[in-house]
Amino acid sequence: KRHTQARRWAESAGASEAVTFLGPVDDAAPYYSAADIYVQPTFYDPCSLVVLEALACGLPAITSRFNGVAELMTHGREGAVLQDPADAAELVAQLLPLLEPERRNLCGIQARELALQHTLDHNCRQLLAVYEECVSRRGENDERHAA
Repeated sequence: KRHTQARRWAESAGASEAVTFLGPVDDAAPYYSAADIYVQPTFYDPCSLVVLEALACGLPAITSRFNGVAELMTHGREGAVLQDPADAAELVAQLLPLLEPERRNLCGIQARELALQHTLDHNCRQLLAVYEECVSRRGENDERHAA
């Protein structure tokens, strides 16, 4: 159903000849490699895995502030963070600088660096630290209530 709606949007925008809808693929790496920029102006995503994948592949990314991954990004460094995903003029304004190869390559390098800072091991250590802090605070609260 999602592809049908997207196809209709592409047709109504006169872009159906320029867009290919692949559906699910087993290995997205070749598609990231073929891309210059990853754009996902989402209205809501807790933390988009595809944006993280694109960053890891060295692609500048454009997403919105409604995507949790935007909290990791620095606007203008690894790509751009849109304030309003419905604002086409804002999207164009953020996309235009990335059409310049030097700017795009620099953002791609910085995107890859950001992804390398957020490895699975790093994220697991951070999550464990939060749990340990919660357990520690609970122990402190238990001691206060027991006194």
